[in-house]
Amino acid sequence: MSTVKSTSSVKKSYFFSILNLLFPIKREDAKKVCILFCLFFLVSFVYNILQPLKKTIIMYSPGAGSEALPYLKPFAVAPGAFLVTWYFLSLARRFNRDAVFRIIILTFTTYFLLYTFILIPFRDYLTLDSTADFMMKVLPSHFHAGPALIRYWMHTLFYAFAELWGTTVLTLLLWGLVNEISTHTQAKATYALFTVGANFSGMFAGKISSYLTKLPYNPHFFYGHNQWDQAFLRIMLVVLAVCSSILILYAYFVHCGYTAAVAHNPRKQTAEGQGEQHVSIVDCFYQVMRSKNLLYLTIIVMGYNLVYNLSDVIFNKRVELSFGPENKVGSNDFLSMVLTYTSIVSTVFALLISNISLRYAGWTVTALMTPIVYILSGSFFYLAQLNGLHGLFPVMPLDLIALYAGAAHMCLTRGAKYSVFDSTKEMAYIGLTKAERVNGKAAIDGIASRFGKSGGSFILFFLYAILGNNIVLTIPYVFFIICIITILWMIAITNLGRHQTSQAIEAHNKSC
Repeated sequence: MSTVKSTSSVKKSYFFSILNLLFPIKREDAKKVCILFCLFFLVSFVYNILQPLKKTIIMYSPGAGSEALPYLKPFAVAPGAFLVTWYFLSLARRFNRDAVFRIIILTFTTYFLLYTFILIPFRDYLTLDSTADFMMKVLPSHFHAGPALIRYWMHTLFYAFAELWGTTVLTLLLWGLVNEISTHTQAKATYALFTVGANFSGMFAGKISSYLTKLPYNPHFFYGHNQWDQAFLRIMLVVLAVCSSILILYAYFVHCGYTAAVAHNPRKQTAEGQGEQHVSIVDCFYQVMRSKNLLYLTIIVMGYNLVYNLSDVIFNKRVELSFGPENKVGSNDFLSMVLTYTSIVSTVFALLISNISLRYAGWTVTALMTPIVYILSGSFFYLAQLNGLHGLFPVMPLDLIALYAGAAHMCLTRGAKYSVFDSTKEMAYIGLTKAERVNGKAAIDGIASRFGKSGGSFILFFLYAILGNNIVLTIPYVFFIICIITILWMIAITNLGRHQTSQAIEAHNKSC
């Protein structure tokens, strides 16, 4: 018996030794880190489970299709980002951080309730048909996918809310909180763990979304007229339950006193001042223009979002072509499967690449991994779209090769983004003053990231005007543009790394 116990204890100590090697967390910080890990998991779960849902709803809205997706970023999400950022800054002037967190979560939850139980059941009575018909007459035929988004404005608004959840709750609120209560040493130990929590949620979100989508239609159920309507309700009920769990867990985090630690730190109060709360959106951009760190970070964030948006639209078109014009269930199921594999890839990246690379290879090398992964996997995808890989897979149909090449590209790109990119981006804020952190995050993560995605949409609009309302025809030109932007993105990473190193050396010399 003693031999069994000793063997078990050895295995247990060996496990914790490996865990401590990957995430060297102090014992007194374990509870705080555990709660934050769960918050990252839950917040990211909502974002992940909404991803395939929002795309499926838009792609299969009558008259829309994948060609309508580029209109959403500049004309729905970008204005929404301005409004949400203004809303966040207005709340920050009137309430403390904890109240702001609760109010914003409740705002999103309220809209999800409204959309699920009022806007969707009565959508046929709420469509803006006359406005959409007028737009169809005024706009050139190359842009006829846009009016469908006006006709079904409730779907457009839902897409914007689902997209802005990630920017607002995950980036502005949760990462902003973690940046404020963490030191640079703690960040190296815990940020990769938080990205693991965020990424791990995608595995559950994908599986749950796929399972709920495949459940058969129940004619005796009170909601919906077909399988898709009932699948939508089940997914949204899960979303609402998780939103409630986030509020409860955050209340417990506040009760434990973890959010009060910075507020009662006199060193931070004297060093960073008290007047930074009265800021506007203009002040945020002025702060960015004054800081080289924030300028380079703006280019990095906009670069990623621009190239990702281009690939995302083209991939969604491939999904639509592969599953046909009416197969909402099959499309959502496939996108949920991609989400599951993305979670696996990003978790592996966070555990084995991002965490170790940050501590041993440094910030610049780790940050460069995302554009490298993007361009390598993207080349494979775009060559498959252009039938350049048919010789490698002679047995598979061309559309199937392109579909799975796109799925691999999105898995690897999102995996790198959710682990390597997010960790390095958030670490770039550490060491800045509180004014630079708050204003920079509001301007860069709240607005500039949306400008990046909108930039991708305007590139597609320009190509639509020349080539017609057909995404497939734009692929060779999109790939060339992506290569140029990725090079600029990598240059910005290198310059930011050099600037941060020179600042650290300068600060060290002054202290000596």
